[in-house]
Amino acid sequence: MGINSQCYLPNDIQANDIIEAIAFLCGAKRIKMELSGGGFAASHDFDEVCDTPGKENKNHKIYVRPTHNIQYFTIEIAPTTCDGGHHTGDLFLYPQDAEGHPGRYCLYAGVSDFWKKIDRALVDMFGGEIDDNDCDSIDIDYKRRKPRKTNTPSDGEAWNEFQTAMLNLPKLFDFVK
Repeated sequence: MGINSQCYLPNDIQANDIIEAIAFLCGAKRIKMELSGGGFAASHDFDEVCDTPGKENKNHKIYVRPTHNIQYFTIEIAPTTCDGGHHTGDLFLYPQDAEGHPGRYCLYAGVSDFWKKIDRALVDMFGGEIDDNDCDSIDIDYKRRKPRKTNTPSDGEAWNEFQTAMLNLPKLFDFVK
């Protein structure tokens, strides 16, 4: 077993929003889609990013690989995507912990500058905490409260604020064209 980072995110996030946030952080094209009922939604280029497990093709730069467990999947970032490295992270949804506290997502990835940047930006966006090294004596290296009441608003001003925050995520890397 190697050293890994663990990024814990609140359970009120939709998994596809985590994938989309990672895609934006990696430099994926951002699309502001106008909605027929008013408002807008942040989206990515579906030719670059596949957020549906098992539906990826060779052209996708970021995709989700399904596993045998519905509460767990692997995020794959192809070597041609942003920094030349092949990056893999496992995303788990824990329904609740041993003490019965509400569940949360855990993005479990290797220790690298790449994942450290991604983890910090995700926690800044959604709230949560990070253990940069699961083999040291420090359990929480970085922590941030949720910046909004919910990470899954359904309409109104809360929806628009969340979508704007998604579109305004920093671009940490540039997609390789």
